[in-house]
Amino acid sequence: MDFKKIALDATTMSELMNGRDKMDTEELIKKYPDGVTIDFIDNVNMQQEDGEENVWIFVTEEQPNKFTFAGFVLAKIFNSILSEFEGDYAEMIETYNSSLKEDKLRVKLERAKTKTKREITKVTVV
Repeated sequence: MDFKKIALDATTMSELMNGRDKMDTEELIKKYPDGVTIDFIDNVNMQQEDGEENVWIFVTEEQPNKFTFAGFVLAKIFNSILSEFEGDYAEMIETYNSSLKEDKLRVKLERAKTKTKREITKVTVV
């Protein structure tokens, strides 16, 4: 019996996190100003102080050993893709994660400010 694997499975919210470090969006923006290809995506349920929240995570082709939490705009994109699968999450994840490189989503992430000077991450689909 592999107790270490059991423990890791019990404490990991997504297989995409296994063996990967977290990468902040800021770091992605700095390292890849021309954009990144989103290689794998997953949706996880996270326990917050004020309840539970579903969040999207992704792995890029450029940094396959790291995962990143999606912000509002990327989450909106991923939710739109999910709606195209009529809410069939398992089918969406299987189809996207196994698709060919040229079919993957490529995005450019940039820091921007709103009219009220609030910092946001601007997402451009390229």
